[in-house]
Amino acid sequence: MSDAAQARSPLDIVAPLAVEEGIAADGSRHVEFYTMEGLLTFLWAGDPAAENVVVCMGGAMGGLLGPARGLFHELAASLPNEGFGVMRVGYRQPGDAVRCLVDVAAAAESAAMVGARRFVFAGHSFGGAVAIQAGVTLA
Repeated sequence: MSDAAQARSPLDIVAPLAVEEGIAADGSRHVEFYTMEGLLTFLWAGDPAAENVVVCMGGAMGGLLGPARGLFHELAASLPNEGFGVMRVGYRQPGDAVRCLVDVAAAAESAAMVGARRFVFAGHSFGGAVAIQAGVTLA
């Protein structure tokens, strides 16, 4: 099979030019992938090697807090106590369904590289459509 015919991973498609990572005041990992199509951001709470990961994604305008006065923030504060990792994804191009799906798949790939085996995709509004696509595509 030629190189062109081989499947590319989501991280290959995102094609980061650089990656920066830091630890936020609450202990979560803040990861930024700088790409030619925008900044892809993950906030990752809990054990980075958690086997069970909840991936949260905002609506068509993006965002990391979620609906209902910061539901995704609350999940990130509580679920790690139950053994779950929680990733909040800040899209490169909010509102672009294909790019947002690739961003979420890249988040899942990043988590799988360090131990994640099972995922729950949680999305608000437009993010719900992305969550369904991610669940079907990555099953």
